Amino acid sequence: MNGLLPRGFLPVIHKPTRVSHSSSTFIDHIYYNKVCKNTLSGIILTDVADHFGIFHIIHESSKAIKKQQFTTTRKITEINITRFKQMLNEIDFSEILNTECPNVAYDKFTLTFKDAFNSAFPLSKVRTNKRYMKREPWLIFF
Repeated sequence: MNGLLPRGFLPVIHKPTRVSHSSSTFIDHIYYNKVCKNTLSGIILTDVADHFGIFHIIHESSKAIKKQQFTTTRKITEINITRFKQMLNEIDFSEILNTECPNVAYDKFTLTFKDAFNSAFPLSKVRTNKRYMKREPWLIFF
């Protein structure tokens, strides 16, 4: 749970999935990290195994979903990393360090850091490859 919750994964099953005469246990899990209005989760009551089945259905909108032909990405190369480190070394942080209010100092630091990051690793538009599918977990089963 400590690894899933900070990354935005929340459980979609909230009831016990193994029930006996003397106890009930929450042993089957599905975690999902998108907020959708049209989803349905549940428990399938069956005696095939010693615990019940679970499901999570995601209803896509009725509008046709267009496949993106382009995506934005950043090139994280050794040259750009070196350039980013150089930029950070050249920044004068004295104004930030002398700021009394920690919230203002944090905001100034974040803005300065983001400017350097965006300069060292600019966004570039690339055509998506139809054969390549980015593998990022959005649904985790336990």
